Amino acid sequence: MSYRVEQLFGSIKQKIGSSFKLLREDLARKASIACAILWNFWVLATYLFLLFLSCALHYSYAKGEDVNFLGS
Repeated sequence: MSYRVEQLFGSIKQKIGSSFKLLREDLARKASIACAILWNFWVLATYLFLLFLSCALHYSYAKGEDVNFLGS
């Protein structure tokens, strides 16, 4: 479990940065919580987009349509 938590915070630190340049500890804590929430929204949006794309492709292939995203 601790590996997953460390992996999550490692990913957030790579995307956002490893520290917050704030003088007050309470503001830094709020900023880190906000970044974690935004990270979760980003992961959720990516997952939902890929799920939608997968369902759209599966539906079009099931109907026998030729899907060509490159237009050639």
